[in-house]
Amino acid sequence: EEEERARHMEPVLRRKRRSQRPPPVTLGNTPLERAYRWYTRLSGPHRRELYRSADEGVDLQRSDIDTLPWIRDGALLDFALLGQMLEDIETNKKRGGTADDGSGTMGTANQAERRRLAYNWYKKLKRPNHQVFVKLVEETFGTNLQTQDVDLLPWNDDQTAIVEARLPKNLREGRSSRRKSIGHSFGK
Repeated sequence: EEEERARHMEPVLRRKRRSQRPPPVTLGNTPLERAYRWYTRLSGPHRRELYRSADEGVDLQRSDIDTLPWIRDGALLDFALLGQMLEDIETNKKRGGTADDGSGTMGTANQAERRRLAYNWYKKLKRPNHQVFVKLVEETFGTNLQTQDVDLLPWNDDQTAIVEARLPKNLREGRSSRRKSIGHSFGK
C-alpha cells in the first residue's frame, strides 16, 4: 500500500519540483518574455529595482514588468504561473505558425531560429540522444531552449541521433560554406 501511494504521488511531486524552479528564458519579444529576460539578467531583483532599471533606460517598460506574475508584494515571481504563461505563448506561436508574436518576425521565422539554436546546442553538447538532450534542457538554465525546441530537430526513428540529411540546407552547410560564398563573391 505504501509503495502504491508513493507511485501515485510521484507525478504530483514532480510537478511541485518543476513549479519551484524558474522556467527557461525564451527568445521571444513579447512584454512578458522581455521582462523575464531582464529579471534573470539582474539575478531576480525586487519589482521596484526592475522599475528603477526601466527608468534608467534599458529596453524595458514599466508595463512590461507588470506582466510578470509577482507574489509577496513584488519580492518574488510565481514560477509555476510564469512557466504556464511562457508555455502558452510558445503554444500560440506554434499553433499559429505564421501569427505575429510581437517580435517583428513571423512565427515560422521564429521556429526556424529556434531550430537553428537547438541544432547548435546539439552540436555543442556532443550530439546527445533525444532523451538526454531533453533532460539537459530541463535541468540547465543557460541554453535558452525549451523541450519543444528539441522536437523541432529531425530525429531518427530510435531518437538516438539527428538525421542531418533532413535538416534545412542552411543548417547543414554551417558557417564554412557561408564564408566560401562570401569570399567567392569578392573574387577570392
